[in-house]
Amino acid sequence: MTDSAVPAGRDRVSTVVVSGDVTMDWNLARTRKLVDGGAVWNAEDRTETYGGPGGAAVLARLVEEVGATLADEGLAVEVTGPAVPQESMSPGDPRFHHSYALWSQYPRRRGDRDRNIWRVEEFLGLDRARPPQGEADGEEPAASPGQADLFIIDDANLLLGRVDEVIEAPPQASREEAYAAAGDMILQQADVMLAIWDGQDAQGQGGAAEVMAGARAAGKPTAWIHAGNRRPGTMEPTSLGPDQGHATYENL
Repeated sequence: MTDSAVPAGRDRVSTVVVSGDVTMDWNLARTRKLVDGGAVWNAEDRTETYGGPGGAAVLARLVEEVGATLADEGLAVEVTGPAVPQESMSPGDPRFHHSYALWSQYPRRRGDRDRNIWRVEEFLGLDRARPPQGEADGEEPAASPGQADLFIIDDANLLLGRVDEVIEAPPQASREEAYAAAGDMILQQADVMLAIWDGQDAQGQGGAAEVMAGARAAGKPTAWIHAGNRRPGTMEPTSLGPDQGHATYENL
């Protein structure tokens, strides 16, 4: 395995097209909470609200940031994502899907009280578009999948009724066996594998480690974005230090 399969001095432009479901994400950031505040109103708790396009729109920005890191290796990456509204948005706009989440601060490491990071404490639900998303729902990326070197779909199951084909895995006896079956189907259907993975051994059947091992055994082109996870059974995040966000390419 190498850090990158992109030869030094390569100067062609690679096109990445990101498509899929776009949501309007509304994040409630709890900046201060009294220990026993409970359901009683008080003037000491603090909450701030942040909103913006999510789903495939966020994924396109992430891929664009990763692509920018490849410039030193001679690879120019052009990323095209789904169109997003430019006008000011408000929660409940019936033209769009709205996602709501509560964020809180967690220790970066166990027992570390001085270095907190923000993580989702609770997903509060989705308010689906009413009626279906009209013009915004039908907007496609500027580049078509046929023009792309890499085509990425962020499927949040919001547009399932519009797909040409649905492939379902047979029922499984357990959650882990279902994950394994889903991983096998991904390997069978995928031409290129894109993984966001911490590089650690699998914690169960059908995890990223198993799917990546299958892709390597089959010689499939893979793009691996190095990313921390969370410690099993906890909300405590892990980080890969200087390797966090680095990309590794194989057979591309």
